[in-house]
This record gives sequence, C-alpha cells and structure tokens, in this order.
Amino acid sequence: MIYISNAISLQMQGNNELVSVASSVEQARAELSPDISGDRERQESRHGTGYWVYPASSCIGHADVAAVINGQLGLSELGPDSNGVVPRYEMVRSSISLNPGDVLWVAQYCGPRLPEGATTLPEGATIRWYKVTCYPAGRSAKADNIASTMYSAAAEQAEFGGDALEKGARAAWPHLYDENAYD
Repeated sequence: MIYISNAISLQMQGNNELVSVASSVEQARAELSPDISGDRERQESRHGTGYWVYPASSCIGHADVAAVINGQLGLSELGPDSNGVVPRYEMVRSSISLNPGDVLWVAQYCGPRLPEGATTLPEGATIRWYKVTCYPAGRSAKADNIASTMYSAAAEQAEFGGDALEKGARAAWPHLYDENAYD
C-alpha cells in the first residue's frame, strides 16, 4: 500500500524497520499523481473521487497542509475529470500501521505557522519530501551479515582490485544486487 502524509510517528512502524530517503517534489509528483480511469470498481478500490484513481491513500492530518501539498504536486493543473472533479488529496486523520512493502510519502512542512486557508507556502517555508519504505524486522542484521561476508571475500581478492572486484561480487552474489535482496 502507498500512503501520503504530512508526518510520521513511531506508531506507524510497529515491529518493522523503516528506511527513510530524502526525495524531491518532482519524484513525489511522478509517483503520486492520480490517473483518470473509467473503471469504477478499480477507482473505488484505490480511494478515488469521481473518476480519478489515486496511487496513494491520504493520511494527511491538516486541511491547510493538504492544500499546500496538492499545490506542490500540481494536481489542479490536471484539470477536472468527466464529472468536473479536480483531483486532490484530502485531509484524513487516521492512524495507520505500515506493513513490509508499504511506502509512506511524507511531505513535512517546515516553517512558520501556516495561515488558516493557505494554499501556497508562506515566505521562508518549505515542504521536505521523504519516501519511507517498510521492511520486515531484522533487515539491518541481514544487511550487516551480507556486507561482512562481502568485505571478507573482497579482502581475500584484493589483488584483483577495482572493477574486477565488483564484477566478481556480482558474479558470486547476483541476488545481492537485486533491490529485493533483503526481503
């Protein structure tokens, strides 16, 4: 599941591990912009409004921050669907628990208190974007063991050096270069 929020709490993590990576509004826009679909069943299952299909479920806790986030994502530029609905992520105060494989996009407001009814950022304020991915507990220990094994093997093969070492590692452990290696 994919979520969008303006904050993150440890309650969301549960017993899992979270990896947070600073991102950009451009990347968020690429991954969070809704699509139009005439398939109502698909639309309803993906938390859409009208015919808009949203890739993420909103758990944005403040209406004004939601308006600013929608502006940053350029959602009003997409125009209305066939029902006249302009896409937007709504404020939805909800508690979520992340599960392995879930992604939480956090749009963190940084700046002075946001004026009531704001739809744009006040002077000196920013939205910092983070992509948080949830992994099963123990992922770090697995990664440390894998890295330790690789470093030991690299030390034994040091005379090959540079590219030869990486080529050897890729040949010996191709699964480690797979983005799902720690699952």
